[in-house]
Amino acid sequence: MVMHSLGGGTGSGLGSFTLSRVAEEYPKELKFSTCVLPSENDDVIVSPYNTSLALNVLMESADCILPVDNKALFEIVGRIEDNYSKKKGALGAYKQGSSIMDLDPADPAKGKKSKKSQEYNRENTIVANMLSDLTCSMRYEGTLNIDLNEITMNLVPFPRMKFLMSSLSPLYTLLDPGAIPRGISQMFDDAINKNYQMLSVSQKATTETMYLACGLITRGSVGISDLNANVEKIKRKIRMPYWNTEGFKIGLCSQPSLTQDYSLLFLSNNSSVGEIIGRIKNKFMGLYQKKTFLHHFTKVGVEESYFEHVRENIEELMQNYEQCESWAQPPASTEGESGDEDDGVFKYHIY
Repeated sequence: MVMHSLGGGTGSGLGSFTLSRVAEEYPKELKFSTCVLPSENDDVIVSPYNTSLALNVLMESADCILPVDNKALFEIVGRIEDNYSKKKGALGAYKQGSSIMDLDPADPAKGKKSKKSQEYNRENTIVANMLSDLTCSMRYEGTLNIDLNEITMNLVPFPRMKFLMSSLSPLYTLLDPGAIPRGISQMFDDAINKNYQMLSVSQKATTETMYLACGLITRGSVGISDLNANVEKIKRKIRMPYWNTEGFKIGLCSQPSLTQDYSLLFLSNNSSVGEIIGRIKNKFMGLYQKKTFLHHFTKVGVEESYFEHVRENIEELMQNYEQCESWAQPPASTEGESGDEDDGVFKYHIY
């Protein structure tokens, strides 16, 4: 597992280089990348180049990629702070006497921290819990434990489409134990809610997205009957391709997390990732079309032709995800032979 940022030079350059070397030395081992995508107002000017070059390496070297969007993390933390200050709101009421928002989530005994330090701690806590739930079956017993190989086997239908969107539920009690916990059914409803996803996409992409495959990893006191019932409910709410309408991988770990009686990690390979890739491509082209700042890379050995290769790969990946929308219905039958005859010649009409 490689955890790195894609916006800065070290995270994108050294992080992707490390992953590529691991892929060369250990080709049979599973390689997961949890990468942090830069926000739209990133202060690193060459961030579009860094992100695109690193993304190209990840497509070639990683078996599974779990991107995390800085913007989505900022918005999650912002909603928690807003609702804590109001003591009520759309995300639920709060118990009296909760003061976790004034403390360091990693160690409340240390007392108050600076605002920026608190934000970074909370964002890191969200990602850390996602990785903890992802690997819980490797550390604890469970009724339906799954390993990492099963995740890549079931959630990556095509070699290049290996980007998984992740969402945690209950999410807000991770950072504020004073929040009233969600019920099990509410937890599954929240998993497909835009406000719980770790990638920031438009509402249209959330409601109209095509889910190629889904993985649900639950922890704690969740019964198999509850799990199956909620999976059936999710099936009726999302769009899946005609060739994989039963594309759900389910895991059930008996050991709950430290602060919650039950939790859910929802992983989905869906077409809304194309919006994220398109955003990266547009920012990349904004610089590359003018060849601005390109000399910083070419003078250290990166050939300009490689940038063109990266552009083509990203565009192809974006088109792959856009094509997913056409999989809602099976194509017209290829066996549609017509019996029309013309001058004694039998004509076949292939659709």
